[in-house]
Order: sequence, then C-alpha cells, then structure tokens
Amino acid sequence: MAAVNDNNNSTTQFPISTGKTFLYNTLITVLQGQGKTVIAVASTGIASTLLIDGTTYHSQFKIYPPITEVTRSKIVDGSPLANLISSANLIISGEATMKTNHALDAFNFLFQKLEKKNLPHGGIVLLLGDYSSGRYATLE
Repeated sequence: MAAVNDNNNSTTQFPISTGKTFLYNTLITVLQGQGKTVIAVASTGIASTLLIDGTTYHSQFKIYPPITEVTRSKIVDGSPLANLISSANLIISGEATMKTNHALDAFNFLFQKLEKKNLPHGGIVLLLGDYSSGRYATLE
C-alpha cells in the first residue's frame, strides 16, 4: 500500500502458496473502494479470471504475439485506453514468469511512452506476481 500511496518503487517477495491471489484481490477491492484505479492482468485467460476485473495482458495492453525484441503496444497516446493506463494507481500483472523478457520490455516501453518519464515502468506502480522463477511474487 505504501508503494501505491507514495508512488515509489519497492520490492517485497512472497513465497509460493502464501495467498498471492487473495492479496491481489484484496488490494484491488481496497484501492477501488478508495476511488483508485487498478488494472489487473495475467498471461492466460484462466489466470485472469481469478483476478477481480482481470484480463490478459495481450488484450489490456494491445501487445500481440509473436512477441519479439521489437514488439510494441498498439495503444495510441491520448486514447481512452492510454488514459486509463496513465490514471492507474496500481497495475497488477500475475504470472510474470509466463511473460517473455520482450513482453516486459514492451510493458516498460508503453508505460514510459504514456507517462513521458524515463523511469522504470514510467513511474507506474507495477506489482509483478510469481516473479523470480515462480517462487516469489514481487512488488516493484
């Protein structure tokens, strides 16, 4: 919560089977209850159904296969979707280990472009779940 409220980068790790999905959904509920915007994505449709208002990252961020080092989001700056992403107080991305490094690079490029900031993820608070070879969830 401190990362969202203070808009800073921090790292917290949670071992497997510690209720990360419950934590994600609790964060979504609490933050939306405070009037904040939360975007929840996962790599697969099945995993995205476990998150409140979840969707796949391909659909939400318009990053389509094949994903290579030159893949970029199809989101246009100033579009309603771009404005939604820019207004997000937290983006939760489950199953981070299922994303290639090129997909994460495309996230970073998109967020930096929309925020016009050369900070990691454009300064957007991003919670990457199941990071570190699937053993931990990382809040970055």
